[in-house]
Amino acid sequence: MSIFFSALVSAIFAFVVLMWFDPEEGKESEKGSHRLFSYSIILPLYVLLICGVCVYKYGTGSLPELFAVFFPIFAEICVYYALLLPLLPVLRRHIGARTVALIWMLPDFLLFTVVWSNVYNGFDMPVFVLHLRGINIWWLIGIWGAGFTVVFLGKIVSHLVFRHRILKNARPLDDPEAVTILLEEAWRYRPGKRKQRSLYRPVVSDAVRSPLSIGLFRFTTRIVLPERKYTPEELRLIFRHEIVHIEREDVWCKYFMVFCSAVCWFDPLIWIASRKNAEDLELSCDETVLLGCDAETKRLYAELILNTAGDDSGFSTCLSSSAASVRYRLGAVMRPKARKAGALIVGVLVFLLLVCSGSVALAYGEVSGNDAIFGSDEYTLASVRRNDGRTYFTGGSYDLTGNTPDNIDADTLSEYLSGLELENMSSFLLDPPDEDRLMEAVYDRADGQSLYLDIYEDYLTVAKYDSRLRLRTSNYFIRGGADKGFLRHIAPEIPELKVRLFDDGNRTVGHSLEVTPDVLTFIDADGSERTVRERARSTSDVSGIFGMQPDRMQLSFSMPAVSEVEVEYVPIAGGEAVREEARPEDNVFAVDPADFAAVYRVKVELDCGGETCRAEYAFSVDWNDFAENR
Repeated sequence: MSIFFSALVSAIFAFVVLMWFDPEEGKESEKGSHRLFSYSIILPLYVLLICGVCVYKYGTGSLPELFAVFFPIFAEICVYYALLLPLLPVLRRHIGARTVALIWMLPDFLLFTVVWSNVYNGFDMPVFVLHLRGINIWWLIGIWGAGFTVVFLGKIVSHLVFRHRILKNARPLDDPEAVTILLEEAWRYRPGKRKQRSLYRPVVSDAVRSPLSIGLFRFTTRIVLPERKYTPEELRLIFRHEIVHIEREDVWCKYFMVFCSAVCWFDPLIWIASRKNAEDLELSCDETVLLGCDAETKRLYAELILNTAGDDSGFSTCLSSSAASVRYRLGAVMRPKARKAGALIVGVLVFLLLVCSGSVALAYGEVSGNDAIFGSDEYTLASVRRNDGRTYFTGGSYDLTGNTPDNIDADTLSEYLSGLELENMSSFLLDPPDEDRLMEAVYDRADGQSLYLDIYEDYLTVAKYDSRLRLRTSNYFIRGGADKGFLRHIAPEIPELKVRLFDDGNRTVGHSLEVTPDVLTFIDADGSERTVRERARSTSDVSGIFGMQPDRMQLSFSMPAVSEVEVEYVPIAGGEAVREEARPEDNVFAVDPADFAAVYRVKVELDCGGETCRAEYAFSVDWNDFAENR
């Protein structure tokens, strides 16, 4: 992904953390600032929605493409959590708990990479390509899909069973004092809102041992208290704790980790990461609850944690759910350390996540070049564009020059392309930079539709129209890589002539013109000749420089000259042509300009990348209008 875009997004994240997550003062209780955690639903919702729509619209045949599209994101999630786990103790020791909890959610914002690839046509070439050679992609999708379904649906069913168990015999909270305390705490997060009690729907259940909140959606959310007595001070801390969870929508953080565990069910580190994330959500909630509290309140809160043990199965948040984390939480509550907000760390992690997106790609299946490019249709080569921007036109709709078509060996090129061994890749997660392109070719079909090919060292991009006249792009990996030598032979580099004119009398220096050859013939070692360009143009069709009568002229070539440079002067007004040889002077060739307006025809043999080529150029110099007006 673009470094600028990645830096911009990471700077925004760092600024938000710096402003909202100050570990000493904190602003999380201010209106809206706690919402940052609630965005953890973005990536799962997008993935599930896109998969559902594509399967509904295009059928199950779109599954391999979808698998290749989202594979880089899933792979990056696995790597991210594998690297985060060993760093977790250090992060917990030096930065705030809320920031650590946010760090677990950062992969959710990989959605930016999908948006980027849609808006800006993809990423640069991947660094690593995983090849599924000899592996049936459908078997792989079936095994992975079965694991995903079992884990994801299993977690949802487990949540529903747990919810039913604790709520089936629950009764509404009817203690007036407890309700008053709940409304007071709710006012801290939703000032001015009426019906505060209905927002949290407090109930009492004999099926829980610890206070908890449960529910993914606001209309299904409940604060559940066990059947026991709490002091007003304890109730205040309990409600504050659960309201923080609800307002931050921490259950969606758990949902995100369930989604990650489902898509990467084969990775044991993901399951460990899911447990650690739940611990850090509780630690971050503890930090928020105790912002600005005195030592006595912290002691009371620690006792609540110590004396309460419960279960947070499903999509719920529990005051004290894990005995294993109680000791660490007590230490964090009773002996808090000065920690940094962690804005810089968040910014760096976001930057690395985004800039590394698209660095891994999946190549699957085997397809021949003929099936991927031409299929059963017949195409005619229209043009070939080299990586230096020079284009050979062989006729067709894209040749608007009116010149004689260039002599490209179209049959040999088509035969080479048809024989390529390819592997499928994602259709939109690949957009190599133009400077890496070896060749661009355009083919015309009999019905007027065109086929566009971009050939890179290891990749091939094919864009052609489907039956509904929609341009479809497909990406492929080239086994063994493209034959750069062959492509250079088919479309050799076009040598340029640069003309510079000097008017010493008027001190006019450096009028210049770049000219491509009208005739370009390659001479093989055995003496045989291969003409790739032969254009016959009249004097009126030749480009040139007008309005200047030069005193001196210099010629230089983009490739070394291996013969004398012959210059022919053809009077524009008509008359006999004059020939002479240019004089070599310091890597250029000096020519005495004619004393009449003329077309200059230059013939030379050049060293064209190890091959000898004969090039003929034409340009004009005409100063008649200038002389009449002077």
